[in-house]
Order: sequence, then structure tokens, then C-alpha cells
Amino acid sequence: MGGMGVYLPLDPDWPRFIDDHPELTVINVSEMVWAPQTEPKSNFAHTVTPAHAAYAFYTSGSTGLPKGCIIEHGAFVASTLERVKALGRNRSSRMLQATTYTFDPAMEDILTTLPVGGCVCVPSKQEYMNNLSGAICKYKASTLNITPSFVRSLRPEQVPSLKTLILGGEKMNDRILETWAGAVSLLNAYGLMECCIKSTINRVSADADPRNIGYPAGCSIWLTRPHDHDTLAAIGTVGEILIQGPNLAREYLNRPELTAQSFPQNLRWASQAGLGSDTRFYKTGDLARFNPDGSICLLGRKDNQVKIHGQRIELGEIDYHLRQSFPAEAEAIAGVATGVLALLEDPAQVHQLQTSAVERLSRVLPTYMVPSVFLPIQSFLYFSNSKTSRRGMCEQATNMFLETILKKLGRVGHETHDNSSWSADALALRQLWATALCLDTKMIGVEDNFSCLGGDSLAAIELARLCRSQNVDLTVDDIMRCPTILTHLEDKHDRRANGGTAQTAPFALLEKSTDISKLCEEVSKPCQVDVGSPTPGKGVAHSFSPEEINEPGASAQLADVIATFVE
Repeated sequence: MGGMGVYLPLDPDWPRFIDDHPELTVINVSEMVWAPQTEPKSNFAHTVTPAHAAYAFYTSGSTGLPKGCIIEHGAFVASTLERVKALGRNRSSRMLQATTYTFDPAMEDILTTLPVGGCVCVPSKQEYMNNLSGAICKYKASTLNITPSFVRSLRPEQVPSLKTLILGGEKMNDRILETWAGAVSLLNAYGLMECCIKSTINRVSADADPRNIGYPAGCSIWLTRPHDHDTLAAIGTVGEILIQGPNLAREYLNRPELTAQSFPQNLRWASQAGLGSDTRFYKTGDLARFNPDGSICLLGRKDNQVKIHGQRIELGEIDYHLRQSFPAEAEAIAGVATGVLALLEDPAQVHQLQTSAVERLSRVLPTYMVPSVFLPIQSFLYFSNSKTSRRGMCEQATNMFLETILKKLGRVGHETHDNSSWSADALALRQLWATALCLDTKMIGVEDNFSCLGGDSLAAIELARLCRSQNVDLTVDDIMRCPTILTHLEDKHDRRANGGTAQTAPFALLEKSTDISKLCEEVSKPCQVDVGSPTPGKGVAHSFSPEEINEPGASAQLADVIATFVE
């Protein structure tokens, strides 16, 4: 960014986005050779201006094509100056980086902390997935910025160093207020990628309305009639949030029509408000109303955009790819309950086509957008204007008993209702699963898959926390690797039989599609050794070849690296 480059984090699931960037330099850390002697000896020669692009993020799009959003240096800096005050960020702040770098709050954590002299603490993925409270204590973190869904794995008494908890991306609830408002400085934040992440911030108390997102920070908020942005909404009535100020994005990359539609100018009321005709606004699609004190009450969406664990999702994008995955006569739409559902108008071949549909969807959508349940229903519901009633059908689906849905999909094990032969360990695990998944224990069998019972990454984190509290050795990785109670117990038995270490079959850690003979040949040539069983490793594990080690000074550099990792 300091050298006039643009930072663009890409999820490994989204390689097709590179097509939008013909001049993109893709850095694959695992293939880089450690070479400190090539580092520049001086600062960048380029001069960055406020109009230069700083970073870009992608978000879901309603037409099947994700939107890439460009943020300029000036926009982020101007809005950050105000947000830093509202967030209480200062030199003593210790921000725990617990957000993936492809999620825009990660930029917020870094670029509002380092400029004021604060410290960004970066735990390993294993630390924040399996023991978030332990990571907070280990790094003495004072500030945490996560979604309300994620905070359920924490308790105030577990994290005495935590002073500020910032929640955003989803609606806060009364339970969070009761638990956290008296223990920390609790902030309810609202914002979007197109407006530098956070646009309003509210410091809340235990008796606050969880829908209150507070006041603007570094921008102005206007409410217009939901379907007429040229008319302001009357005070106290519901309107669409329009954001105006220096924090707006430049554009959607290579999407001029969408940019013009989402960032309108020349609004009829702008001149009456003392604004120039060229003033830009961003139409959020969010509905709200002003409270008597001028704060903002967030009420919902006017379109089909939803959020799952803070990630913005256009259901239209999933609809588009669902239609490509099923026959033309099979109507299909996406919905949201506890996760993403695919609702299909009862095609007879839905179960036969589901596997191939998931495979195709996994190639074109990030993991969190791939439906976890494919639910055939007798007939779609329609409005009088012939448009599909997505909400009505989701309600119809969620009103079905979960057990009925699971049986219909063939996902309930045959031992579900018979626990007479269960061991004490199995019964204890089933109780923990039931608590984490919010299910009755009767609905969980020893061969039922955690994901098929509705378990996602957050449920896995909660299950790992519950297991830790009961001195049960089970991590998030273990849950994903051994997704049934039976496979976990078998894995536990194998570990005990092998002195506490599970034995891994040769080549078992490689992707199924890996050409093993070709890989062995590629590895054996530069290393001049016979290959037993290649194992995926970190970048430093395969950054040196024999030729590089023999270069002048390389031995000392390698010794320094080894000393870093070996005590």
C-alpha cells in the first residue's frame, strides 16, 4: 500500500476473481524463498496521494457475479480519524486479530490500531478457533472486534484483560447485553465495506435496545423512502439508510452500471440540505428510523441480502448458481435459517443430483455460501405479482420439525433413539453435541455427521469450548476430521494404543486429487532423497533447496531460522 500497490485479499475458494485483475501480482507465501538480502534498503520512491487506491474487497453479488469494491487512501484515513475516537483506540490498545484477512473488519483492526501506537496481537488459527479465551489471556488483549455469533464462546470471567468488546456484522441480542454490558465497554457497530467498514458506533448498556446502532462516525446518515431515494423519509418513519461523506468507496471494479446505481448523485433534496449536486451517496439497502435522540434504530433489509456470521450474502447469487446446478424444470432458490438452505420444488431426482450440485457450487462459491441442506417442498409460494415468497417458504421450511427434515434427507442414524449400548464416553459426547447444536440428545446418533446435524464452524468452536470445560480433549480440527461420535471414539482409541499419537497412513494428509507419483518425483529430485510420505507443511518447511543452503552466508541464515522455531 505504501508503494502505490492495492491490497486485495483473496479467499482460496475464489480463484476466479483473479480474472478481474489482469495486472494482479499473486503472492503465494508457501512458494516464496526466504531471501532477506533482497529486501530494499530505502523507503518507496513513489508518493501516494489520497486519490490512490489503498485496498479492495469482494462481497456477494445478486447476479451471480461477486462485487469488487475499491477504497482509496483518503477515504479510509478521513473516516479512521473519527472512528479511532469513537472506538477508544489509543497507545495502550492491544487488539486481538481474530478475523480472517478476507473479511474487511481485519483491515479495521490493523489500520485503526497501528497508527495510534497500539499493538495488534495475532494468534494462530488453532488458538482462536479452539481456545479464544485462552488467546485473549495469553496476549493480554484489551480489545476484541467480532460478530455476535462468535462471542457466544466467551464468558467475561474468562477474559479479565478484555476492556472493549466491539460487535458488528449481525444484530446484537438481549442475552449479549445482559452478559457483557456491565463487564466491558460494549460497542454496537454498523457499517459496510463500501463505506470503510464502520459508519456508526453505539456504546451500549444492559437495558439498551440491541437494534440501536448509535450515531454516525466520520460520515452523515440520511433516511429516504425505501423505494424512492429522491424523497427523504419523514422523521420517525422507516427509511433506507443512505451514507454520505469522505468514507465512500471509489467504485465497484469493472462494474460502472452497478456503481452508478449504488452511489447516486444529483438527488433532488441534496441542494435543500446544503449539499452540492455532485455529492455522492451510498444506498445501503438497510431499513432504519431515527430515535428521538437522533440515534439510529436498525430494522432490517429491503432486499434479499442477508448475513451469515457477519459475512454479507446476496441470496440472488446463490439462486443463480443453483439454477445452473439443477435441470431447468427444477425451480430452486436459496434461503436462510441457521445456515444456508436450498429450497427445491420437489423434483424427484433432488437427492440424486444433490451431490453433484454441491460439487459444482463448491467450485464457484465460497464455502460459507454453499447450502448445507437441500430441502424439497411440495410447491413454491408466490405473491400476487407472481414473485416468489422467499420469506414465506423459509418460514414453511423452518416450521417443519428438525427431526422430520433430517429423516427426509436421510441424515439421522439408525441408533439415534437407542442408547442402551452406548459407552459412558459416547453418552458424554452426545450431551456436549446436543448443547452445542441446540438439539435434543435423542436426535443424535453415534454415526450422525456433525455438519449434517446443522453444525458449522461456530458450533464447532462452541463444542470445543464445552469439551475443554469438561476436560475432554477435542479441538475444532478434531471435529472436522472425525465428524461423528463413533469416529472420534475410534480416533481416541487409536491415540491411546499408539502412546497418545494417532498414526497417519502414508499420503493420507494429501488431497485426494494429488498425483502421488508425480509429487514424489518433484520432491525427491531437488532434495536428493527417497520420499516416504510427503506431508503438507508451512512455507518455511520447503523454502530451501540444497543449492541455496550452499550459498555464502546461507548456513548462518538457516541457523537463525531454526533457532526461531526450536528451543
